[in-house]
Amino acid sequence: MRRLLPPADAEVLQDSDARGRGNALWLFRSPKPRLLKLYRPRRSPFVEALSEHLTQAVQGVSGVRADVRMRNEQRGLALWAREGFDVVRVLDEPLPPGLEGPALWLEYVDAPLLKTVVRDPAVSWAAKAQWIERYGANHGERHERAAARDELGLVHEHAGLIHVFARGEQLVHFDLEGAFCSGTPIREALAQELSTALRSLAKSTKESFGAALDAFIAGYARKELLREAAHWGAHGRSLRRIAKRWADRRENASFGKGEVLETLLGRL
Repeated sequence: MRRLLPPADAEVLQDSDARGRGNALWLFRSPKPRLLKLYRPRRSPFVEALSEHLTQAVQGVSGVRADVRMRNEQRGLALWAREGFDVVRVLDEPLPPGLEGPALWLEYVDAPLLKTVVRDPAVSWAAKAQWIERYGANHGERHERAAARDELGLVHEHAGLIHVFARGEQLVHFDLEGAFCSGTPIREALAQELSTALRSLAKSTKESFGAALDAFIAGYARKELLREAAHWGAHGRSLRRIAKRWADRRENASFGKGEVLETLLGRL
C-alpha cells in the first residue's frame, strides 16, 4: 500500500503514514470548499480482514476494513439526513483523475468542534449548557426512533463531542465509519453510544460534569428510555456487556464508562 500524494490544489488536513496506512483528508477550496475523505487500510490486508471478522463476531460492530468503513459512513450519513438530523453532506462528484477509492466527497463544515466549544474558557457556562442540552436532545430523539423501529443505523457506534460540529445553532455529526451489526440488541447499541458520549462529555467538562449531565438529561427528555439504556450499560448481564465493562475497567482511565453511567443514574 503506497501513500497517496495529493493534487497541487489540495490542502492536507489529515495524512496517511509513510506506508499509506490511515485515512487522509484533503481540502479543496475551488470552485467551492469541499473535503475528499480517503479511506485507507490501517493494517496489512490479512490482519484487517481477520480483525473485521472478529470485531463483528465478538463486539457486534463493523468498521475495520477501509471499504467497510466507507460504506458504513455513506449509509449512515444518508439515513441520518433522511431522518432530519444534521450531518455532513455527501457530494456527488467524480474522484480526481488517477485516484481510486474507497473515497467520498464531503461537505466542508467551517465550524468548531463541539468539544472545542465546551472546553473554551471564553465561552460562558450558560452557552455551553445550551449546546449540551442540544446534544442531549439529539440523542433522545434518535434513540427514541431507534428503539421504536429497532434501527441500529440511528445509533452512533463511536460517539463523542469530537465527532460533532457546532455550526450556528446546529449540531452537525460526522464520522459514522463504525456501525452496529445486524442482530445486535438495540439496548446494547444505545448503552454503548450513551457511555461513550457521556465519557467524552465528562472529559471535556471535568468538575462541571454534574451540571453538564443535568443539561444533557433536560435535552434528552425521555427519562425512562435514558434510565433503561444507562442501567443496561452499567448492570446488563449479557456476555458482551460484561466483557465491555471488564475492558473499560482494565483501561483504568479517569471518567470510565461505567462511572459516568452510574453518575447519570444517580441524577435521574
